[in-house]
Amino acid sequence: ADPRARVLIARNRARIGAGERCMILPGDARRTLAAPIDGGPFDIVFLDPPYDDQDLEALVAAAAAHRAAGGMLVLE
Repeated sequence: ADPRARVLIARNRARIGAGERCMILPGDARRTLAAPIDGGPFDIVFLDPPYDDQDLEALVAAAAAHRAAGGMLVLE
């Protein structure tokens, strides 16, 4: 949700040459993960929900649905 974090992530993506191989999907995780995401499933899904989220289990399950077989889900 923090625009400064999105800028930093985009800079890091450019630094490592990930370019088109990395997507940044800002916004509400529940809404984003509830819909199909073009380009998926993904090898790595990095999830950084609000620290006070009351239902992390459901959020992790929603994120895992976008993970490729053998892929990794990282919960910050």
